[in-house]
Amino acid sequence: MSGVSGILPAVVVSAMISFSSAGQEICLSSQSTTAAAGHGDSVMVLPVMSIDCETADLGVIEKDGSRRHVFKITNSGKAPLVIQSIYSGCRCTSIEYSTDPVMPGDTTTVAVTFDSRGRSPGYFTKLVRIRSNAGSQPRRLYIKGRVAER
Repeated sequence: MSGVSGILPAVVVSAMISFSSAGQEICLSSQSTTAAAGHGDSVMVLPVMSIDCETADLGVIEKDGSRRHVFKITNSGKAPLVIQSIYSGCRCTSIEYSTDPVMPGDTTTVAVTFDSRGRSPGYFTKLVRIRSNAGSQPRRLYIKGRVAER
């Protein structure tokens, strides 16, 4: 096997379902992440963004009310994780997060608030995208729920 050397990416796949103590919020998570990639003798060590919950079900929200979910993001890689931007395509969501680097093994939070003011009653799903140095494609988080009739 001369001439063939290198490190293949390590892929981690996990799935999780959790419920809040109030029983109104449900989180679903299924993710795969790449920890390192390399060819030959060079290895690029990458941060790995591990998210506790990729879809948060906010339940029923009163009309003209709001509900917040805090996503926990852990850097399970070997290099600092830098969140470059987080955005949503809807003005009904507000996002709070730190721009400080997340060191390997450390955790940060992303708080997403859905505001139902001016929204029609019914079910909703909103997409939040996180751009970071952990990969070229943004990670996707979702919040969903239902705006009550009254």
